[in-house]
Amino acid sequence: MRAVPATPQNIGMVCAYLHEKTGATFDPAMCQGYAVLSDTGAFVAGVIVSNIRFHEGEPLDVEISCATESSVAWHPDVCTTIFSYIFKQLGCARCTSITKKNNTKARAFLEALNFRLEGCVRKGYDGHKDALI
Repeated sequence: MRAVPATPQNIGMVCAYLHEKTGATFDPAMCQGYAVLSDTGAFVAGVIVSNIRFHEGEPLDVEISCATESSVAWHPDVCTTIFSYIFKQLGCARCTSITKKNNTKARAFLEALNFRLEGCVRKGYDGHKDALI
């Protein structure tokens, strides 16, 4: 498995995949995408890095969204590539992920990556479901 940065030609496909899986909408011009490819080159997962926040002109925080059919897509090399982009290339101090309160698989995955639950936003996911940050 490997993560490759989306190009201007295929960022829309990564955004569409994430939209299909999560319901979230992403503007291809306002985010960075990664395609996660199997060893045979097949697309198996997508990652979107968006909503970068700055403090005094320096990158502070970015939101990460990801989706796949199988957890095998999250090979350590894939995670290293994504987090190296966020923390080393962008220079962010933190990374935020938002998920539905009842998405226990996503919550377990995020906790395994050392994300920490910081709060619940009532009806914050889609206007109906609670969001966990």
